[in-house]
Amino acid sequence: MWTKHSVIQKIELPSSVRLYQAHDQNIVWSFERDRGIRPDDDRDLFPFLFQGNLAFSKSNAGRETSVQYRRQKDVVFRDDYSIPEGFVIGILFPPEYVPAVFKFKDKPYIPTGGMNVASSTRTPPGNFDVFFNRKTKQSAVVFLIHQPTVFGFSCIAPHISTLQLSESSEQRYSGSDPLDLTVAIGADEANYQPISSDDLRPYARAFRNGADLTELSDKVNELIRLLKPENVHRNSEELAATQKAVKTAVDAIGFAGSLTTILDSYHAGGIAARVAGRILAYFLL
Repeated sequence: MWTKHSVIQKIELPSSVRLYQAHDQNIVWSFERDRGIRPDDDRDLFPFLFQGNLAFSKSNAGRETSVQYRRQKDVVFRDDYSIPEGFVIGILFPPEYVPAVFKFKDKPYIPTGGMNVASSTRTPPGNFDVFFNRKTKQSAVVFLIHQPTVFGFSCIAPHISTLQLSESSEQRYSGSDPLDLTVAIGADEANYQPISSDDLRPYARAFRNGADLTELSDKVNELIRLLKPENVHRNSEELAATQKAVKTAVDAIGFAGSLTTILDSYHAGGIAARVAGRILAYFLL
């Protein structure tokens, strides 16, 4: 792919983010998914590859960028962006941490004196992808920006040992909705089984009193079915069912849940419980 501006945000544990920026009329880039690093590769940027002799400026990220790290458990990344068109932005995660929960936050518009246009009628400002390199166990989230945009982004990257992805798992995920991607990666795990109410019990502290775990497990399974990539073109009934399932999950969590509570319980559960945990974490991210 090509672009005019490139920014790679490389997460360096425990809590810093290093920025690599390049600007040129024709920047040709790719993400290598099928091989390990070679002597002539840029060790700072691999698995990202750039053609030619690009000059990258280097700096540290500002206060709008944050990283929370728990060794061999998870990395939580947050940032606010204000970006012109023509940019590719790559968030490069540390080896063995795989982004699996994604959340975007729209910034409010400055009032113009009239009624604001609903966000659903606006043309999306870009695309995002998730890449994996199994050789180096490195992952990245990539934004391709087509028009000027301002937004916030949050992401949870669990340690790879808690994901148990099969050898046939995809090495690239794309989507138009962050919940779609969160579900797609969760449902792709090896030996995944439907979620039961027992799988949700480790998260009991995150639910409001009286939450119906049987109903919630049914709705989470329905979300997984409806949001799988093969169901991307959902009809009106499926969209309504998706919204109802989301509402059930939000109502069950209420104001009682916390992201830390969800993630602590996530690491104590089995595969199905962890899939459920990542979906629940989406609503608290």
